[in-house]
Amino acid sequence: MVDGGRKHYRETARPAIRKRVLQYCQMNLQIILASLALAATPQGGPLLPHEVRLERGRRALDAGRNVEAVLHLENALRWRPASEEILVLLIRASQDDPDAAAIWAHALAIAAVKPDGRLNLERKSAAAVKSAAPTARTLAKARAAAVRELVTLARASKKESRRLPSQTLKAWWASGVARALSSAAPALREAYSSDLEPGFTTPPKLPSKVASSLSKVMKVNVKRGRGDEATQAARILNGLGTQAGFDELQGEPPPGAKGLAEKSVDSLTRARRILANDKP
Repeated sequence: MVDGGRKHYRETARPAIRKRVLQYCQMNLQIILASLALAATPQGGPLLPHEVRLERGRRALDAGRNVEAVLHLENALRWRPASEEILVLLIRASQDDPDAAAIWAHALAIAAVKPDGRLNLERKSAAAVKSAAPTARTLAKARAAAVRELVTLARASKKESRRLPSQTLKAWWASGVARALSSAAPALREAYSSDLEPGFTTPPKLPSKVASSLSKVMKVNVKRGRGDEATQAARILNGLGTQAGFDELQGEPPPGAKGLAEKSVDSLTRARRILANDKP
């Protein structure tokens, strides 16, 4: 059985692998030679790397070498993400693979969608999208609506967080989802750029409110003899106070953190005594 597998590898698999490697090397050699030739053309000066790849993709597509065309065009797309021209060519190059063509059509619809849900495409491009993926326009419109709704939620939650600090988390989540949905849609990113920043500022008074709430929880539970809850609150306060006293903080210590470590020591000692007395 082993000998048969080795024989199959020598006679069939190895030659096929060698052939594919040789084809790949030849293709890359053609790219290099074409790059040198195109860069030397006097018309308009030397071409940029993505222009070389785009030109090679067009030539391969015109010659009917669709697989090679896709390779060149995908490389060009890395330099020009969301390019209508390149995505339309990729749809054409994938005409023998309906699934791949549909993927490129959806990518083009997302790249062209505006905040109001309309697609900013030339007539031929719009026809290519509709032919390859009839639902692409509808889904892109739904994406734009989702981003708009998430941004509205983030704005409202951010405003509400001044009164209710817990709303900060909702604003952070909504902004993050909107950022992910608009990552491949330049028009959406530009329209909501100020709302899609990854950082999120917490309300200025939030640290003081957290420290005050924890102090109340600690004191109430000590008074009621609840050692577990009192210990947890006291240890959190002690940790916050200790960290706020570090010398290498980025920025000023948060308000309300000063003296927390010292203030929590007495309650932490009492809470531990409660726990010790509760043991059988």
